[in-house]
Amino acid sequence: MRNACRILVGKPEGRRPLGRPRPNWVDNIKMDLRKKGWDEDTFSGDTLTLLKLDRKQMGAYLCIASNDVPPAVSKRITLNVNFAPVVKVLNQLLGAPLGTNVSLECHVEAFPNTINYWVKNRGEMLLDGAKHSIVENRTSYKVHLKLTVNQLSRRDLGVYMCVSTNSLGHADGTVRLYEIKVATQIPVESTENQVATVSDPRARLQSFGWEIMEHATHSPDLAPSDYHMFGPLKKFRSGQRFISDDDAKTAVRRCFRPQPAEFYNSGISKLVVRWDKCLNRGSDYVEK
Repeated sequence: MRNACRILVGKPEGRRPLGRPRPNWVDNIKMDLRKKGWDEDTFSGDTLTLLKLDRKQMGAYLCIASNDVPPAVSKRITLNVNFAPVVKVLNQLLGAPLGTNVSLECHVEAFPNTINYWVKNRGEMLLDGAKHSIVENRTSYKVHLKLTVNQLSRRDLGVYMCVSTNSLGHADGTVRLYEIKVATQIPVESTENQVATVSDPRARLQSFGWEIMEHATHSPDLAPSDYHMFGPLKKFRSGQRFISDDDAKTAVRRCFRPQPAEFYNSGISKLVVRWDKCLNRGSDYVEK
């Protein structure tokens, strides 16, 4: 708001045996004047001028008139600032295991009051019920919205939109809900014909009927850093000597930083061919 907003009250009247009453402005409802841009906690004078008005200056202001004769008198004036909704979503990507309850939250600031609702996948409006629990807490011009999805299923996954609208505008924020897979223990029969649970990946693969091929955990044939990067690095540093580890690290950076993106894409793409050779050779090494 470019123009100044003035709040006026009449000058206090009454007996003035010891001097004219001193009008004093205090905002003691929401925050002190120091937080609103003044250098002092109070403002003296019968006219309080607010420049560059914004929503942070909303609240109740108290004009207090007093002189040396008690009691002091006061007048409470409430200032409202109209503005379009602003929606804030702190966690835009949210994951949860299936079968659990998960809560989605968003924060709205607006005045006058807004109409708020949740939409799934930009389509149907969600209603409060057994599947969805919707809670709305309003404090002044701030609203906290909370949507709880009960007993999460695959059909509940997707994009949820928090929508807020009033007479001045419209705003929304999105939350993407995805599944967090939980590792499950696989029952296998023990030698004593009793059911036991194991978390060994080999046991899980065997339960699928898959053949496990023995191969080195870190194979130079299947690690791009070994088969694709060490060759150029060896050629680059040929004939060089390094006094310290820092000098060696600097040389490595000088070797790889100028490389184009295609250099790295090529090394990663070779993994497909190398894995294929490894499997066809019965997990034998690809290159000697």
